[in-house]
Amino acid sequence: MLTENSAVFFDPETERTLTVPRDAAWTKIVFIKNAGLMGSQEGTIATVSGVNLDMGEHKNLLLSWFPPQKKSDMKKELRNWGIGLIAVGVISIFLSAYLDPIWGIMLIVIGIINLFAVHRVMFVINGIVIAAAGALNIISALPSGTTAFCVFGIFQIVWGIDEIRKFGKYRSID
Repeated sequence: MLTENSAVFFDPETERTLTVPRDAAWTKIVFIKNAGLMGSQEGTIATVSGVNLDMGEHKNLLLSWFPPQKKSDMKKELRNWGIGLIAVGVISIFLSAYLDPIWGIMLIVIGIINLFAVHRVMFVINGIVIAAAGALNIISALPSGTTAFCVFGIFQIVWGIDEIRKFGKYRSID
């Protein structure tokens, strides 16, 4: 049941009623990723205060009830991305015998942009960069048969796609 200020869920297994305030929805209600043939994708199972519940056809209604994201949330997330990309870029330059310094420079530039360009399109750029790095890791690992880089590359592609989806998460901010 949804009200203006809270969502009330019933767990049939424990017969508990769970109430989530609307302003805490983004942190208290998390949709679980289903691992499938095409990678992981958000399903209808949501973890609500630690309890897994099937939202079924009510998932979209629940998502539309979520409060709009704040620009400060997006800014914080992009700042974290910026710091992380700069750090990985610097590491790539210092470990140029093992990692590509050109990618390092590119990561530093994109990291700096993340610090100053507070716009949801940055999630698309970040996602493309991570997915591209994953594809290149897979391509570079194929001739040598290094499965660790292939697995890591697949992880990066899935992660990149997940980041691109955040563009929609912040759709109310523009």
